[in-house]
Amino acid sequence: RIAGRSHIVVRGLQVTGVTSTSSPNGFSIEGPGTNITLSGNETFGTYSSGIAVWGVSWSTDPTDYQHLFNIVIENNLIRRACDGGYNECITIANGVNNVIVRNNEITESGNTALGGEGIDFKEGVFGGQIHGNYVHDIVKVGIYLDAAGVGIGPGGVEDIDIFGNTVRNITAGEGIELSTEGTGNLKNIRVFNNVVQGVNKNGVLVYAHPSGSGTATGITFMNNTVYSNVRYGVRIDWPSTRASGIHVQNNIAYLNGYGDWSVASGSAATADHNLWGTDPLFVDAPAGNLRLRPGSPAVDAGSPNGAPAVDFAGVPRPQGAGFDIGAFELQP
Repeated sequence: RIAGRSHIVVRGLQVTGVTSTSSPNGFSIEGPGTNITLSGNETFGTYSSGIAVWGVSWSTDPTDYQHLFNIVIENNLIRRACDGGYNECITIANGVNNVIVRNNEITESGNTALGGEGIDFKEGVFGGQIHGNYVHDIVKVGIYLDAAGVGIGPGGVEDIDIFGNTVRNITAGEGIELSTEGTGNLKNIRVFNNVVQGVNKNGVLVYAHPSGSGTATGITFMNNTVYSNVRYGVRIDWPSTRASGIHVQNNIAYLNGYGDWSVASGSAATADHNLWGTDPLFVDAPAGNLRLRPGSPAVDAGSPNGAPAVDFAGVPRPQGAGFDIGAFELQP
């Protein structure tokens, strides 16, 4: 537990068998503080989060949310977290500013009755990145932004980039979900260059939770590949009276059970240069290789407007006459 400290690096530790309900996390960071890094650690079998980062503890009003700054969570392996306890495998909440969660692996759910989502930014996270993570073979949502969630202060999740992640084999949840379970607002969220495959619900979802009253503003989904999920590939379900600037561009969605693209009644989004319902000619989809083959209808068919400068693998865009649709750019 790191509480009220700054300029700390924790590297290469393994934490297992945390069954305590009073100190339930593998690693816990609490504010006030700045410049704290957890790198190359491993947790297995924790009652609550494998890694928990809280500006203030969950039972405390965060007031102005200015509690933790410059946090890096990288290259960690989180297994069987939230085994009976609350919160998520990696939880960031209650007043965290400028946080990077990158290149972590999250897998193996335990008892998820009270929690168990993969990566969650909730109730007061301002400025951050979720990228290069591999979230797979868990029960609940792979990557979740919840602008309220804790329900103590006004909340809010703003200025977050979610990119280059792989989410696979989620047995009872969404792949990537943006929501609010209270009054908090989502603002300036970019979701790009992600791969979502084999999810039991929706691949990518913007959802106005029944308990929420917050707004969604400036939400962009761009150059993602969403394949073979049970419900919709990309689903927008947020009333237009509380949402603006939801834009969906350059995405591939294919063989999703309810349909590849859906906007719920009363919701609104703009969409262009997407490939829905057409075989994108993946290299080897059953084996999880969702790169494009030559001749794919996604090649050179995307829009350059605001498109990411590189693809999922860091390959510069474009490689041909135009930008490709989806997470991967075909190399000549």
